Amino acid sequence: MTNSTKQEFKVIAKTFCLKKEKSDDYENLLDGKKKYVVPIYQRPYSWNQKNVEKLLKDLRDSFQTPEGVIINEPLFIGTMQLGKPKDNNYEVVDGQQRLTTFFLLFQVLNKILNRNEDVSWFSTKVNNGEQQSSLDEAVQNYLNSDTHELFHNKFYNNINIIHEFIDALGDNDSDDGFDYEMFLNHIYSNVFFVIVETHAGLSKTIQIFNTINTTGMDLNGGDLFKIRMYEYLTENMKADSNVFNEISDLYQKLEKKSKDHKKSIGINDILRLYQYQTIAKFDIGKTNYSLSPTAFFDRMFDILLKIDTWPGFDPSKNYELNLEEIDALIESRFEWEQIESPSLEVIAAHHFIGWSRYSRYWILRVLFYHNFKNVDKAHQKLFDFLVLLSKVCQIYSIEYDKAINEIHSLMYDVNKAINEKSESLVFELLTKKINKRNESNRLKNRLNFNLTANQKRKDLICRISAILNEKDFPNKNHRDKIAARLFKRKEYPLDIEHIKSYNDQDVVNRGKIKEEWGSELNGLGNLVVLERKINQKIKNHQNVKDSNYKESELSIVRKLSGRANLWSKENAAKRRELECEKIWNYFFSNTKSK
Repeated sequence: MTNSTKQEFKVIAKTFCLKKEKSDDYENLLDGKKKYVVPIYQRPYSWNQKNVEKLLKDLRDSFQTPEGVIINEPLFIGTMQLGKPKDNNYEVVDGQQRLTTFFLLFQVLNKILNRNEDVSWFSTKVNNGEQQSSLDEAVQNYLNSDTHELFHNKFYNNINIIHEFIDALGDNDSDDGFDYEMFLNHIYSNVFFVIVETHAGLSKTIQIFNTINTTGMDLNGGDLFKIRMYEYLTENMKADSNVFNEISDLYQKLEKKSKDHKKSIGINDILRLYQYQTIAKFDIGKTNYSLSPTAFFDRMFDILLKIDTWPGFDPSKNYELNLEEIDALIESRFEWEQIESPSLEVIAAHHFIGWSRYSRYWILRVLFYHNFKNVDKAHQKLFDFLVLLSKVCQIYSIEYDKAINEIHSLMYDVNKAINEKSESLVFELLTKKINKRNESNRLKNRLNFNLTANQKRKDLICRISAILNEKDFPNKNHRDKIAARLFKRKEYPLDIEHIKSYNDQDVVNRGKIKEEWGSELNGLGNLVVLERKINQKIKNHQNVKDSNYKESELSIVRKLSGRANLWSKENAAKRRELECEKIWNYFFSNTKSK
């Protein structure tokens, strides 16, 4: 990483109190000139009763002892981060919660002391002015002693918490009562902050915030994207500050759709789609596919804002991001969730991608739908694509012990073809990659022998075998039931069962059986998926397998009933050849260019 453009960067740290006579040791936060604005990209005010009361107790305990003796001890309450001032207006980067609560506290004390202090030193732009309206409403309601309760208003709730706490301070046994004037002066003079003033772009300012922020809420990837997208749109695209509300609207839209559809789809899921789309659109270096959405867009914004350069990005290209593309991806993501798979094969294809060594490429399903949803026979083409994609994931997960670069490169090429809306190229790439393994002896060996050596391979092959033995009934409930039994391991635990027990109930015969059976004992002919509850009843008792296999909801298991008790090596070899042939035909017989 290298710096491409020298930008202003300066951090100034000073000690401040709230308001006191001028001193060379510190400055005043409230000097009658400075104004503090919570910027539009901040989260809403959120302190609860516990937060507020802790601050108030700290203030009280630094002012007087439990016996009422005035001590006026200095109180340090942490750091605040401000942006570079513009006409004496400072953006509050960190410290909104404390500063807002002090603002509310001063309203309470000024009312008690019958003062009419200037309140223009603090304002908020959060939620397009809605927070400011709520703050104004709460203060006016309180100052006017309005009995109308605003339970929905966080400022109103907290100003009343403050009022009750401050009012209770007067309920002491002192002859002179509680000195509110002295208490206010104590807060002005003996409460100290370290103010970190950052003269830098928004991205660098937020980076500094993440470095020094130890008590506030951490910014996650979605928060950072929102802020940096706002900076990019206002700085590069010359949008006005209201664009932040447009960004926020997308987040709210996503949240509402997730709730309505009862799906846990977050902003990072959408940003992953946008990452793949953006890489393909601008032909960005393929190494960027392996980055998280947070890391990728962090680099993307560095490039767009000319802060840094990163590998895989071409400084001469005019990259662009826009909200319309994100909005369209949100729509497609939820539309895709509503598509009903027409067959057990398609349902299984979805799951096999997730079970494979290439599960990260599930998003290509959504991107294919997104780019081809308006073409003729769009759903059928989606299903054809899904099956081919799944076959690639299955074949190469079976043949190789780990994910290989050849398939990663293929997926990047497929993504690019999808983005270019080249339907024929998408199918050509997948079909060629599948047919390339049609003569692979290694793949044949992987299917035939010693499946227990690799858990991923064993799980895939045995489940493919089970799916191919199920009749694809048109009844949706039946399809969903079988898919759930095979793939939802938490709800329906499955084991890979040895038809001829690997550890025979007769301990004496175990060594002899293993020697006689050889590799056939752990081959596909002797392995079958089986519900765990049935397997636990069987244990290693060969003579009860027939009766228990009848109870299975899986066709491949029920077919074995009547033969399993006397299962022989010859039975296993014949079954292995049959099941391997089914899988081979599934992979290659029906694979052709679409």
